[in-house]
Amino acid sequence: MTRYWMISALGFAAALCLLIGGFSTSWWAYTDGQLDTHIGLREAQLCREAACSSVVLPRLGTDAGGQDWRWVRAGTGTYAAAWIAGILCFAVAGMSAARRSSSLLSRTVTVATMCAALSGGLFITWAPAFVARQPGVSMWLYFVGVAFAAVVSVTAAARARLDVSASQT
Repeated sequence: MTRYWMISALGFAAALCLLIGGFSTSWWAYTDGQLDTHIGLREAQLCREAACSSVVLPRLGTDAGGQDWRWVRAGTGTYAAAWIAGILCFAVAGMSAARRSSSLLSRTVTVATMCAALSGGLFITWAPAFVARQPGVSMWLYFVGVAFAAVVSVTAAARARLDVSASQT
């Protein structure tokens, strides 16, 4: 009984961390003079004093040729991976709260978690030099969500195996 609630609580926490980390625009934050910049997965927020404007990542002009498209694509992939893994973690949390388990769903969460970790790592690795100055809260929240999702997928898979073995005896 306690394992179901542990899976449910961790799945809910993983989903929230992934979705908040994926949706937020504070993966990196830095200040150049009077310009405060917060960069997220798909857009950046540029603020001067009281006026703020949102700019999509390709408009930042990250390299001499115009844009570093690998970085922009990795950001879009990380955004999508956060949504997919977050929704799947909510599904595992719901099934666990209903005292049900699914081996297929836990494997799907495992694959989505690995994709989220890989795409997030590529987004950080391919970041231009002017961006990767100060990591923001959202970056850490995202990877905490990935770690929680990994624990949820392993625990849910173990629970599904126990349920199958109990039903066969």
